[in-house]
Amino acid sequence: MNDNITEKQARDNAIDALGLTMTAVFVPWSQSRSKVVDPKLRDYSLNWFVTLSCKGREFITFAYTAGIADCKAYPNKYPNKFGGICIDDANAVIAECEGETPAFRGKPQPKLHDVVHSILLDSEAIEHGSFEDWASDFGYDTDSRKAESMYRACLECGLKLRQAIGDNGITQLREAFQDY
Repeated sequence: MNDNITEKQARDNAIDALGLTMTAVFVPWSQSRSKVVDPKLRDYSLNWFVTLSCKGREFITFAYTAGIADCKAYPNKYPNKFGGICIDDANAVIAECEGETPAFRGKPQPKLHDVVHSILLDSEAIEHGSFEDWASDFGYDTDSRKAESMYRACLECGLKLRQAIGDNGITQLREAFQDY
């Protein structure tokens, strides 16, 4: 990488060169795939349906999730002295995960760099010759239907990304995001 540009600029340049853009539709946690019965604070998350486009053409829509540390209400800088967060902060985080964020204008939005990095990780499935190879490399049981389902979803993402930006585009993004 050129020493005169930052890693963020390199990522921005790669994204811009490939014409990648994103739209996101917020999904309240209680309506998301992440919802659980009797949740603890750590179970909450921010959720969206994200659509990626290449030069104006949509090529993939998928569910995207970010943890509560990405909430604007999460007290990253000032956790209480006991190592947790106070009830008011917890309630604000839960409200944000539900899309009830009067303190912040509009619904929370994912960061494009985070989304691109996520799909790049998923796209690594196209580099594996089989489910068994992928499962072995990522520590999954080759006899697991859930793992095979994840592999197939990752493979689909990788194939759609390859179709949209080509192998050279994937290589460009991987180089730009290598230390992300």
